[in-house]
Amino acid sequence: MSKLVRKNVRMSPELAEWVEKEAEKRGVSQSGLITNIVHEYARQDKAMITMDELKGMMKNKETTE
Repeated sequence: MSKLVRKNVRMSPELAEWVEKEAEKRGVSQSGLITNIVHEYARQDKAMITMDELKGMMKNKETTE
């Protein structure tokens, strides 16, 4: 298992309330919910970067043919 790192964040009271309610609704800790959300965002961001790289490769291939 990887070593876990602690991060502290500040958020608006409205967002904090949403996190609290959403975590309770899903049956997870607030920390777990935030971690899952950030993990999913990072996964999607990586996929978008990969798609952009593939588009660039395809464009380069088209111009060299």
